[in-house]
Amino acid sequence: MDIANLIVLPELEDYLEVPTAEQDAELEQFLAESNGPYDSIKVWKGRDIIIDGMRRYKICQRRGWAFSVTEIECDDIDDAKYWMDRFQSKRRNNTPHANKMALARMLAHKERKAGLTPGADARADADVRKGFGGSARRGTVSKRREALDEVAADAGVSDKSVRRAEKYAKAFELLITAIKNRIVAGELKLSEPDTIELATYSHEEQAGILAQFDAGEFSSIGEAMNGTDDGAGGELVGEDAYESLDDCPVVEEGPSPNLPRYNPPPKKPGKPTSAAEDLLEVQKALGRLLHCLDIWHSSSGDTANYKLLKNQFLEGAETLDELARTRRAVGAA
Repeated sequence: MDIANLIVLPELEDYLEVPTAEQDAELEQFLAESNGPYDSIKVWKGRDIIIDGMRRYKICQRRGWAFSVTEIECDDIDDAKYWMDRFQSKRRNNTPHANKMALARMLAHKERKAGLTPGADARADADVRKGFGGSARRGTVSKRREALDEVAADAGVSDKSVRRAEKYAKAFELLITAIKNRIVAGELKLSEPDTIELATYSHEEQAGILAQFDAGEFSSIGEAMNGTDDGAGGELVGEDAYESLDDCPVVEEGPSPNLPRYNPPPKKPGKPTSAAEDLLEVQKALGRLLHCLDIWHSSSGDTANYKLLKNQFLEGAETLDELARTRRAVGAA
């Protein structure tokens, strides 16, 4: 191996988050004070391609510093990327954001290896845990669970942490570029719940929230989303808010004194309904709730809680739709 001519592959150099010029300068200063790097440069065995330490390698080449090399076995480029993510996920100085993104990429890698579509089978996973789905669906979920377990073991975290990282990564990709760049650079710190909620806003709304935060109107993005200076949102849907909703199917008080309950139409005597018919009734009820929620939003103006509730209702609708498709597939088999 010619360590003076190791390969810096652009595809791998750009794979992880690109550091800022300031971060590069800080690294070079740190290495200068340490008389060079004490961590070895990691290379793909047999290919002499650097998979960890590209920045250190360039600095050492420019400054004439010596360095050591450790070879890592990799099957292909995807395997090399998985190793990079696994290594990054265990770095103590990694940001929470970088750790979550690395875990999400690791899971996507394992799912592809298992013949799954990354992220697409997350709903099936949840449904089978609730007792829904046929044997084919359970087989798909079994592969996903294996992938989750492998990633959790490789990263030294729980499978729940991997699931949360996957959800966070999906939300992050829905943010506007200005917010994403500042999160990556460490200039903007968002909690996991705030990131997921912010992703439910349109790009125009996100830009407006960021502008309010930058103008000093709010001390955090979370407060800007809630429209308050203390992070507290408006009242959730309550009894008074329903008084003007003539179309809402409210019949009697529900478990909470502030949340009326929907009663489905009574079943016809002597004609028991099937599971499919009952499921359809649940779907209709959820549709009515979404309609009521839109009316409540127009009268209350509480956008923060409206988006939070609508996102939860839509997730429920997605689960019901998937369950209905599964039931029909089982019935046709």
